[in-house]
Amino acid sequence: MEFDLNINRFFRNPVTKFKGQDIARSDPELWKIVDHVGEASRVAQNLHRPVTVAHSFANSNQTLYIMTDSSANKGNGAVLGMLKIGPKKLFLLDRKGQQNELDPLCVLDFYIHESCQRRGLGKVLFAHFLEDENIHVEKIAIDRPSEKFLGFLRKHYGLTDFIPQVNNFVIYEGFFDNCDRQASNKPSTYNTNSSSLSSRCNSMIALNSASGQSINFRTRSKQSVTECFYHEPECNQNDLWRTNSLVNVSRTPTAQISVQNQPKPFATETASKFGHHRLW
Repeated sequence: MEFDLNINRFFRNPVTKFKGQDIARSDPELWKIVDHVGEASRVAQNLHRPVTVAHSFANSNQTLYIMTDSSANKGNGAVLGMLKIGPKKLFLLDRKGQQNELDPLCVLDFYIHESCQRRGLGKVLFAHFLEDENIHVEKIAIDRPSEKFLGFLRKHYGLTDFIPQVNNFVIYEGFFDNCDRQASNKPSTYNTNSSSLSSRCNSMIALNSASGQSINFRTRSKQSVTECFYHEPECNQNDLWRTNSLVNVSRTPTAQISVQNQPKPFATETASKFGHHRLW
C-alpha cells in the first residue's frame, strides 16, 4: 500500500509497534496512514465499518503492529500489513462448560495487503507479535477468525482443536492451562444462565466430535437485518480474516413493534397552575 509521502519517517523498522498514546501525540499524517490501512482491511473483509480507526485507537489500550517495506514506492516506503491486538473482558467456556471471566489478549484485526500475500509475510508479522508480547499462540483469543485464518493457525502452529464459545471469539486447547480463572473466585453476573450456557457448549462439542468436522464459520458480510434472520450467506472469498459467532442465530424474525398506536404523553394539570409552558 503506497502513499503520496515518505512514510519511512514514521516506521523505522520492518515491523513498527504503536500504542494508543503514540498515535495520539503523533503527526496527523500517521493518523491518515492508520485510517487508510484500517479501511483496506475493512474492504478486504467486507465489513460494514473498519475495525481499526486512528481516533478510537488513540484512546484505547490496544497495540498496533505495522509491517512496511522501506525500499518500495521509489524509496518512500509502503505498508505491507498490520496486526491489532488488545485485552478484552470476556466470559469464556471451558471444555466442561464452566464459565470463566477473563481478560485475555485478543487478536482484533489482521491484514496483509493483497499485492504481497502468499509470501509468508503474515507468518513473519504474527511471529513478531508473539515474540514481542512473550505469549504462546494458544493463550490468545481471536475475534471472528475466517476459515483462512484458521488454516493459517493450523498450518503454522498446529492448532486444530478449538473450544466452542457463545460469543464471537475463538480459543484453542491449552488456553485454560495454568490460567488464572477469575470466575472461580467470584460469581459471574451471568450465573443465572450458566446451566443453559454449559449445556449449549456441551451440545456443540458433542456435535462437533460426532461429525468429525469443524464448525462452519459464518462470515460477516453486508446484509440487511431481515437476511440475517432468514438465511445464512455463503462464504465470501474476500472475507480474509473474520467470521461471525460459532453459535447459530435463530431464524425466527424479531417481532415488529408498531409506534402508531403508542400512547402519547400528556401535560398534567400542574403545568397550567404554575404557568409552565406545555411541552406537547
